[in-house]
Amino acid sequence: TLIQELLPLCFILTPNVPEAEYILTKATALSSSGSIPLTAEGKVKIQSLDQMKAAAKDLARLGPSIVLLKGGHLPFIKRTGEALDSALFGSVDDLEVEMEELELVDLIYDSRYDSFTELRQSFLRTSSTHGTGCTLSAAIAAMLSKNRDAIEAIVLATDYVQSAIRDGLTVGKGKGCLNHFHHVVRRSIEKPTKFNPHPLTNYLLKTCADDWKKYTCHAFVQGIADGTLPQESFIHYLKQDYLFLQTYARAHGLGAFKARTMEESKAFADIVVHIADESKLHVNFCAKWGVSLEDMLAAPESMANVAYTRYVLDIGKYHDSTKSMTGDLLDLGLAIAPCLIGYGDIGRRLYNDPNTVRGDANPYWDWIKNYHDSDYQSAVERGIANLERQCNTQQPSEHRLKQMEEIFRTATRLEISFWDMALLRL
Repeated sequence: TLIQELLPLCFILTPNVPEAEYILTKATALSSSGSIPLTAEGKVKIQSLDQMKAAAKDLARLGPSIVLLKGGHLPFIKRTGEALDSALFGSVDDLEVEMEELELVDLIYDSRYDSFTELRQSFLRTSSTHGTGCTLSAAIAAMLSKNRDAIEAIVLATDYVQSAIRDGLTVGKGKGCLNHFHHVVRRSIEKPTKFNPHPLTNYLLKTCADDWKKYTCHAFVQGIADGTLPQESFIHYLKQDYLFLQTYARAHGLGAFKARTMEESKAFADIVVHIADESKLHVNFCAKWGVSLEDMLAAPESMANVAYTRYVLDIGKYHDSTKSMTGDLLDLGLAIAPCLIGYGDIGRRLYNDPNTVRGDANPYWDWIKNYHDSDYQSAVERGIANLERQCNTQQPSEHRLKQMEEIFRTATRLEISFWDMALLRL
């Protein structure tokens, strides 16, 4: 009845992987056709993203215009793309892989245009999943009733369910419930939770994704990764970076001055100490390249350096409307965040990338190791935690969030200009 009578009437079908396997096994028995080879037991088994795509197409041939194949039962290892069958580990608590290394893929197939859309989400270690399927279907229907495009309705509904899971309720025993009302108190940005401890940072990196990629994957950075960066460009960068660090330390000192609590003051002061230590390493590192402290101090600031550092200080000093010394502490944190977070991102990515040239074969390997080092990564974590704490305290409006986004985006673009300056020796 389901396959022969109901599915031909269906517009959007939303099975999870086990449900899709069951339907396709039954359908194959009826028609002896299907894209996925059967197991020895005569069953359909989905074990990869390609097989998810094949399964979605097979399901669409049964009648639905659109298939949303939910991937919660088939998490993938981000680094390798390898799928983990939930039947093999029983529950997420039995997994030996760290949760942050896993992601799930909800796959949308639109048979009207023969197109796929992949919705990737971090895999959550939680038991608060009771009612997810019903909630998702209801949310999609609600979005469609608002005249949303079908794909947009699915994306919005999926985001809603993911947030409901992250803010799930632990009630009694067994599977917990989703928090269907997580959005009733309107927040422009989610509060930090165990499953999403950095909602502001994640939001900024998502909304500024294009600029962030240009920054962290700049030609200068790629030249460091493979060792092909002209040494003259790197030496020019070292001189300018030391001058930048001086102002960067002042900016954090300004943050400590403007802080209203001892905890906030200490957070900024700790970063100042780290910058001071980093500057010593910088001097020693530069000496290996024949650049003395005197050389760095004697170098004129480039225009890209001046533009970036003064922008950061101005954001910290002045309020938009009053132009007084009441610049928001959160604004200052946003202006300095791209440097702190970006270098941590670059160091971590290049160090772990198998294509990075390593050791003596790469003259910039020590630079990569410096920003991958646990001391620097810890500084990044503290900086992000301070930024998230400031945002959660303010609970910014949507208008305020747009202002915050623009500060972060501008500072990111100034980082791109800094790389351009270094690469072209401007």
